[in-house]
Amino acid sequence: MELFELSQVSHRVLNLLKLSRIPVVRSVNVLIGKMDSIFFYEFGSSTKIDFAIDFVEKPQSITGQIKINNICIDISKNTEKRIIYCKSSQYEVALVPLLTHLDKIFFQVEWAIGIELNVLNTMREILHFSRLSVHNLGKMPLEDLKALDSEIAYLKNHQFTETDINEFLHHWIEGNSKKLRHLHLDGFKDTPDWDILLKDISFTEWNPKERERYYKSKYTNEVETIDCENGRDFRNKDGQLATVVHHSEFLDFLVWNDRFKQ
Repeated sequence: MELFELSQVSHRVLNLLKLSRIPVVRSVNVLIGKMDSIFFYEFGSSTKIDFAIDFVEKPQSITGQIKINNICIDISKNTEKRIIYCKSSQYEVALVPLLTHLDKIFFQVEWAIGIELNVLNTMREILHFSRLSVHNLGKMPLEDLKALDSEIAYLKNHQFTETDINEFLHHWIEGNSKKLRHLHLDGFKDTPDWDILLKDISFTEWNPKERERYYKSKYTNEVETIDCENGRDFRNKDGQLATVVHHSEFLDFLVWNDRFKQ
């Protein structure tokens, strides 16, 4: 909270903070929809909040302003609880500039973003963050999936079919979505129809000489281990190895940067 407030002192101080790249090893959750909030967890914790910025309908009393990218945001503060309150009416115009500002002044921060379906259409630019979680995706257009600019994306309650995913995999094979490392989709309680999902894709079963059995994905401060023994492997035009694997009710698309433990 002190560093954030310091960044508001002057452009010179802001530039010094950017150049300093001060490490703030925290996981940061951004909730959009029913609750509009940005909160930093305490170091080593996934429950205790160290600093929060909440957008609320009626801040207790306006005590000042913060200015980001020429946008002035009215605020009130609860210093004891380490919370800054902003007006919810300024939420849509201020959220993305505010997140960009935080990303500039803090280093080694891991972002987790959860978006409610009712605000997804108006917050499409959020799709450009490195880690994305949408808990109620609904009927997201396939073109938006192709345009996804995230490294890790958890998309839940979607309506994608095996045919849609096959088209997306071909899109990746052609050399697109190069940032993507892990796409996690729910809604596959039954084994998918592999003939449709992998239509016209040259794939192989797991070969322990080609990659590890387990894939480790770090979304926030926790590492998820995924068993890929039954996965289907294939490569894009640049030779990058990827796996599609089904487990429980989930389908995971995984790109291997490190195929073997060092």
